[in-house]
Amino acid sequence: MILVERGPASSHVPAEPARAGEPAPDVLEFPSARRLGWSLKVHYRNDERSRFRRLPGGWLYVASPTGLECFPDLAAIIDNAHFTGLPAALDALEHMRPAAFVAYDEQTEELQFGRSLDGFASLYFGGELPAIVIGESNFVVARRLGPIRFSKADEEAYCKNWSPGPEGSFLEGVTRCFAGVRYLLDVERDAPDRCFAACEYESVAQGLLIHRMREEMLRICATYKTKRLALQLSSGVDSRFVLAALLDGVNQGVLTREQIVCVSVMFSGHDWDESNEARQIANFSGFEWVGVEADEKRAQSALLKSLTAHSPPFPTNFMPLLCMNIAKKVGAQILLSGHGGDEIFCFDSIDVLGHSWMTRFRNLSVLRNLSSSLAPVAYAKAIVGAWLGRRSLFDTRRMLRQLQVPVESIYLHRLGRRLGVASGIGYEALATSAEDFRLFVDAPLFRSSIASFVDPALCQHPSGDNYKAPAFLYMDSVAPGLVEVRTRKVTFGAMMRQRFGGVLFECDAVDGQGAARYGSTAMYRAWRSQF
Repeated sequence: MILVERGPASSHVPAEPARAGEPAPDVLEFPSARRLGWSLKVHYRNDERSRFRRLPGGWLYVASPTGLECFPDLAAIIDNAHFTGLPAALDALEHMRPAAFVAYDEQTEELQFGRSLDGFASLYFGGELPAIVIGESNFVVARRLGPIRFSKADEEAYCKNWSPGPEGSFLEGVTRCFAGVRYLLDVERDAPDRCFAACEYESVAQGLLIHRMREEMLRICATYKTKRLALQLSSGVDSRFVLAALLDGVNQGVLTREQIVCVSVMFSGHDWDESNEARQIANFSGFEWVGVEADEKRAQSALLKSLTAHSPPFPTNFMPLLCMNIAKKVGAQILLSGHGGDEIFCFDSIDVLGHSWMTRFRNLSVLRNLSSSLAPVAYAKAIVGAWLGRRSLFDTRRMLRQLQVPVESIYLHRLGRRLGVASGIGYEALATSAEDFRLFVDAPLFRSSIASFVDPALCQHPSGDNYKAPAFLYMDSVAPGLVEVRTRKVTFGAMMRQRFGGVLFECDAVDGQGAARYGSTAMYRAWRSQF
């Protein structure tokens, strides 16, 4: 836990009371030598998820929803910061995920803060800069600044796109740190500098790809030691990939079969039910499998709980909450998720357009399929895009200007998927919900370094299909036969309207809007009514 306040010393007020069962935070204060009467006050608490380190000439705070015991690389950066120095520690943190950090240099009086590019960790800031408040909850930050006011702009963006603006927090005056961006704020500046965190890329030949992926996933499995693990399992590719990694870990003696349980949500008797495939996948592995029936009573209870989060949830957020409840009952300590598969194994047009002209033209069909236009127009756009490359990405350039990051960032590797996950709010909601259940949460695909050497635009399955080809190649190698269980891509929109319409909200229309915006608008209003 951390809460940072910088401004006139007379403006500081006591921190909010600790929650039941939590110790009161420690407090440090640093008077400013450059602004008379100002000081920086930090409230912090060390626990299993976070650590505060006093350093020569400053301090460093790091937190991760995965917990530090199972994240030795992150814990080592914090423990060694006293010897490596703050700049080196911050550079190393850019490669760690999921995590959030806040650091202070007493000599320069500069604050640096941010959260990793996966978007699981929480971090917000606000205030009349250079006076600033930094915290892990948008509501905590807002309450330090005055009366809570909801953002109309973020409401409109969410009701249209299921997501607020790039740095939207749903509250006026509060900024959500854009995932993967490092913020730097000097005591005499009225705006922070922003720069994208490192996104290294090492080209690896397809023949060596599986070996590298296997090494990396075994390394992640080893960090769990003897912890009881619950994998949120569907019939899709991404959670199946994680299951294959766990199975490989068991076969290599890194894990034991008894410490792993798979949990799935069931919709018995409905077309969107994936439990039969999930059960077959779990049976193949030999892991324990527990299914929870998503009846209306359970769904309603989980939906109401999800409405207490920092931000309005998706209508399907009740599903991971049901899995968390079961995971806790079977004694799990860490909830594993397949999140990260879309970001690592898929790509969008921005990613394709970042390659050489030869690769761009070889992927013309991909660019055409990624377009929302009609076929002839889509093909014409694909040709123009392939010719111009990222020079054609006007909307992306505008977004980068809005974020106030260097325009050269448009050439970052995998920028498209990176911007997509950073704009979303779902992963952060998953992490905060897990903390409420006293569970750690980990997305092994994100925490691994796989993203640094996998480029799906350059990878193809022997069958000729390139849909998540790296994932299928890996599973074919470590768990032959696992991919034989059919993969289903379930769309839950129809399910939510048909079975849970009454559970969600009892209203026929919202401001005369059509069905496309009905769900998001109603969900937003239900969330806001909790505060």
